[in-house]
Amino acid sequence: MAKEKILNNDVDAAELESKLKELEAEKDKIQQKMSVLDKARHRSIELFSEKQELKKAYKQIIKQNQEIEKQKEEIEAKNERLKKAIDKAKQRTIDLFGKHLDLKKASRRIEFQNDLIEKKNRQLEEKNKEINDSLAYAKLIQEAILPSQKIIANKFPDSFILFRPKEVVSGDFYWYTEIDNLQFFALADCTGHGVPGALMSMIGNSLLNKIVNDHKNFTPSRILQLLNKEVVFTLNQSFDLDTSQNDGMDITLCQIDKTSKELTIASATQNCYVVNDGKLKTIKGDIFSIGGLFAHHPDLSFTDYKFKLTKETILYMFSDGYQDQFGGPKDKKFMGKKLKHLLLNNSYLPMREQKDILNKEFDAWKGKNKQIDDVLVIGLKLSR
Repeated sequence: MAKEKILNNDVDAAELESKLKELEAEKDKIQQKMSVLDKARHRSIELFSEKQELKKAYKQIIKQNQEIEKQKEEIEAKNERLKKAIDKAKQRTIDLFGKHLDLKKASRRIEFQNDLIEKKNRQLEEKNKEINDSLAYAKLIQEAILPSQKIIANKFPDSFILFRPKEVVSGDFYWYTEIDNLQFFALADCTGHGVPGALMSMIGNSLLNKIVNDHKNFTPSRILQLLNKEVVFTLNQSFDLDTSQNDGMDITLCQIDKTSKELTIASATQNCYVVNDGKLKTIKGDIFSIGGLFAHHPDLSFTDYKFKLTKETILYMFSDGYQDQFGGPKDKKFMGKKLKHLLLNNSYLPMREQKDILNKEFDAWKGKNKQIDDVLVIGLKLSR
């Protein structure tokens, strides 16, 4: 429009050209400004993008700072725990050192006590040796007093003596003597076993020699009656029973008359068996023992049992040690009934074989159990 106005007003071409140049210059300025604005706009976009990145970075920094703070707190907590652990370890070290000192003192005390114990052990070993030596000597004395098995074998060729003391010396003993045509055989079980029983056995052996050999009493029942009186007197049992000891013995005594071919048996408490022609008869002893509980009855009488000898007469005598032994599958006593059947079932065998059977049966029954008492079983085959 301006151009037409200029033309119409016959504007000078040079002026028009000048105006055009001005307009071109303005246009260039506007374009330059537009270019600046574009740059500014691009820069603004870039700055906005950078701002967003900065926001993200800031948030990450905040999050990292929070994590660092948390880690710091955890480290501080760990340091606190470590400090406590170190303090505790220090205290433990102090305690251990104290205990170490206590242990040192205790160790010295133990060494001192061990020395004392070793000294006592040596003393005990010496005492035990003395005791064992004494027991071994006592055993020799007791064996010397018992009838020699050679003598028994000579007088009774078919016989056996199964003798198994519980300890070194025994409360069970057997006794034999012969006067003219009379033979006497006794089996006794004294109160207790070991040394006390052995002392009683010595007393019993001595008194039997006195009553039979010295005073010439030959009837079994009378011998037991006198033995009871002698034991009561020897052990001072005639006083108040509450203040005196009750030691005594159970005993079976037999007399064999070689002239009349008779067997006479008397027994205090014990049973024995007589086998004639394969038939067994039980001899039940009187209920009174020798001495002990019946000390206030010195005039006790005992019963004589008489038998005519046959070609196959066998006498079995025994203490209660065999039948009272615990063992077997139910850990019970062997019992007298079982012993009775064992003796009868093997009575036809030679006496040596019977002894072997009794030995093996006892060991098998006892097993790993301890022997509870002295064991004495005697078998005599008596010929007419």
